[in-house]
Amino acid sequence: MRNRIAITVALFVALMVFAVPWWGEQTVKAQGEGTGAIEPKAVYLPLVQTGQGQATLLFNGSSFPLTAPRLAATEVITFTPTKGIPGATITVHGLHFDGVVMVLFGSVPATFTVISETELTAIVPVGATAGQITVVTLVSSAADFIVGAEPTVTVTATPGSTSSPTASPTETDEPNTPGSTSSPTASATEPVPATATSVPPTATATTAPGTATPVPPTATPVPGTATPGSTSSPTAVPEPAEGGIWISQAEIMALPATGAAFNDVKAGADENAAVDLSNQDANGCADVMASALIAVRLNNATYQAHVITGLNTVISGNTESGTRALALGRNLVGCVIAADIIQLKTVNPTMDTAFRAKIKALLTYPTTGGPANIIICGEDRPNNWGKHCNASNLSIYLYLGDSAGVARIAQLFDGWTGNRAAYAGFTYGELWWQADPAKPVGIDPLGSTIQGHNVSGAQPEEMRRAGSGFTWPPIQTDYAWEGLQGATEQAKMLTRAGYPGWQYNDQAILRAVNFLDGLGWLATGDDQYQVWMINKAYGTHLATIDAAGHGKGVGWTSWTDR
Repeated sequence: MRNRIAITVALFVALMVFAVPWWGEQTVKAQGEGTGAIEPKAVYLPLVQTGQGQATLLFNGSSFPLTAPRLAATEVITFTPTKGIPGATITVHGLHFDGVVMVLFGSVPATFTVISETELTAIVPVGATAGQITVVTLVSSAADFIVGAEPTVTVTATPGSTSSPTASPTETDEPNTPGSTSSPTASATEPVPATATSVPPTATATTAPGTATPVPPTATPVPGTATPGSTSSPTAVPEPAEGGIWISQAEIMALPATGAAFNDVKAGADENAAVDLSNQDANGCADVMASALIAVRLNNATYQAHVITGLNTVISGNTESGTRALALGRNLVGCVIAADIIQLKTVNPTMDTAFRAKIKALLTYPTTGGPANIIICGEDRPNNWGKHCNASNLSIYLYLGDSAGVARIAQLFDGWTGNRAAYAGFTYGELWWQADPAKPVGIDPLGSTIQGHNVSGAQPEEMRRAGSGFTWPPIQTDYAWEGLQGATEQAKMLTRAGYPGWQYNDQAILRAVNFLDGLGWLATGDDQYQVWMINKAYGTHLATIDAAGHGKGVGWTSWTDR
């Protein structure tokens, strides 16, 4: 066991020490007697063992003693609770946590916060399975590395370890209540599915936000196929050729600075409503997005100041306190897009660092009255809740450069639009509108019928909320269009990130729109901004208005998506 751990440690040390590739033989052996006993459930692999053992790097005939930024070995003593679902906070107690650089649940990196030298907290990551918690610490050499001829590298090290119980994340279902026929903008509470028919997902992905370096994806997804996640540390999603999560500055500068559509955006920027992440009907982040668009197009410092104020509220305003996942999901996407539009990382790098840390934390921020956080919301809810949550999750992953997170959203979106081989873990309510009740999906598949009626493109989870089972003609519900808001937003952002967002599963989004159009259910009110995106994506000519405004969190597409 000691030799195996020594090999693992030595290789990790070599990776940490060298910033450039090396060639030649690599030999590893242990020297001295370590002070830590290795047990079957060891949770810490120290990179330097103090005491009798000493780690040394031999490079081109020179000896480099390895040192750590502490004088004693890290120890993990215990963690509580010993099991939990993804998104749960685990408190780890031990010694010498000052040098921690990574916490893993099994092989999945987790978001963590070092509280003190004896305590840290970690969020159970999506994709984690029962297994060991590993705490990794930073190690550096005492001397500088000099790039020279191809070296022969020999590492000698003595590891140590401590043991701890295993964590066993589990998922639990929420209580179910009947659907609702009320308007989505007026509803005070969100109906939870009444009949749980969820199927365990057939694929699992992991996310570790904010630890990325830009590299292109290894494959381009194709319509109707799964977009699997990754079990490795995330690498960044490349920006599309034109740049920007939602729109690039170059595209904005090509837009007219006059006309009804421009004036509509400017009116939103002038409204400058306060950001309130706990208010599901707030306009704040949508107005921040409008201010960002106008600030760039007019090169205007006043509107840029509106954006900075709004983003500062996200960072330190604590308006998320007591929020439900629906409110957080509706709001965040507009503010994240606004930060990307003004290029906050260039405008104010210090603020950008704080903003990134905050939106990363909000992914797992505990929410009330439903799903425990917006990640769980997106994984469980196939209705408007889940789609809004995943629109915000996707914008955050894109902003942070987290390709594993983006791939997971693509996988969920593929599953929701009909490919159960990609994901089938949603919890559905009444199955009245499911073409195949044994295999429920978010959008009924191409060519599907119920009682002889064509339901290709119907959204069963939204259609059921009119109540009364399956009826024809259907009872109209405003949720059918509102439920598409988060979906169209995801399709647009996924497409710009290199995924076939609008094409998944026989153009499921277009089929959903055609289904509603065939019933005479036109987009009205705050749903009208979607039509501009749909027309641009599919080359359709659905009726539009110049002042389409915004939806629950984003909008202004009558200007940006003409």
